[in-house]
Amino acid sequence: MSNNNIVNLDILPIDTHDVYTLGLADISHYAQGITIVDPTLQIWPPGYDKVTIPFTAKNVTIYNSNLLGLSCADEDCGLVPLPDGIWKIKYSISPHFQYVVDKTFIRTVKIEQIWGEAFLSVDLFCNSRVDAKSKAELDEVWFLIQGAIAEANRCNDSEAMNKYRLAMSMLKVFKKNQC
Repeated sequence: MSNNNIVNLDILPIDTHDVYTLGLADISHYAQGITIVDPTLQIWPPGYDKVTIPFTAKNVTIYNSNLLGLSCADEDCGLVPLPDGIWKIKYSISPHFQYVVDKTFIRTVKIEQIWGEAFLSVDLFCNSRVDAKSKAELDEVWFLIQGAIAEANRCNDSEAMNKYRLAMSMLKVFKKNQC
C-alpha cells in the first residue's frame, strides 16, 4: 500500500499573541488527487458549548469571539477576549466516521499577558532594581504556566488547569503586593 493513498488529518493551534483571536492551521496530509469534501470543524471553548464553524482545508484560519459565537454577531457589539483554558477541537472530512482528528490544547494568552504586565510593573514602575524575591516569584509563575502547557500537551487536562489556576492566583497576589 502506497503512502500516497493515506489521509492524516491534523490541526495546529497558532499563537496569534492576541487575546481576541485564535489561529488554527490545517497541517493535514491529504493523499495525492483526493477531493476534500465537507471539511467540518467543531470547537469547544472552555466554559462554552460546542460550535461548528466554517473551515477551509489546507489553510490557516483566524477566529474571534464573533466567529466563535462567544459574543453577539452584530459588528457594533465588539469583540471579547477568548478564554484561557482547555480547548477541544474536532476536524473531519467526508466520510466523517473515517477521516477525523480530535485535539485538545491549553490556551494561555491572557495569563501570559498578565504575567508580562506584572514583569513590567516591577521593572518600570517601581523605579528600583528587581529584587531577588520578586524575580523568584515571577519565575515560579512562569514555570507553572509552562508546566500547564506541558501537562496539556500530555493530555493531563486536570493537572494542567491546576497549574494554571495556581499561577493565576500567584499573579493576583503578586500584583496586589507590588508598589
